[in-house]
Amino acid sequence: MVVDVFKIRWKVVKSSRFDTAAFKATHAELYKQYMKETETRRFTVA
Repeated sequence: MVVDVFKIRWKVVKSSRFDTAAFKATHAELYKQYMKETETRRFTVA
């Protein structure tokens, strides 16, 4: 673990994501059929 040395990068990252809101609006029953609830944990240092 390094505490006093930080590397900072700023760059563009492209991604493609599924539009769930549009899918839900047009295919509500299918959306409900394939919904899956997940749980995650978030670790934050400020």
